Amino acid sequence: MPFKTGGNSGDGGSNDMFEIRVKKLKDDLNLIKTDLAVMKANYATKEDIASVRIEVHQSIATQTKWIAATMLGITGLAIGIAKLIF
Repeated sequence: MPFKTGGNSGDGGSNDMFEIRVKKLKDDLNLIKTDLAVMKANYATKEDIASVRIEVHQSIATQTKWIAATMLGITGLAIGIAKLIF
């Protein structure tokens, strides 16, 4: 919307319209700031990602150890039962 040139005659001319537009821009800017603050709060930092990566690797290593130990235990148990039966 182009601005009218000239003074304000008091009949709700260009200055009133300009103030309304500026107020709307300020309100929109406040909404943008709020949205940006929420987005920043939900970002994962490099440190967060690194710590999760370490935890995942540790969990995989622990799980692998448990699976190997369980397999050895079951194998030993099966051999023991087989010796008793046969």
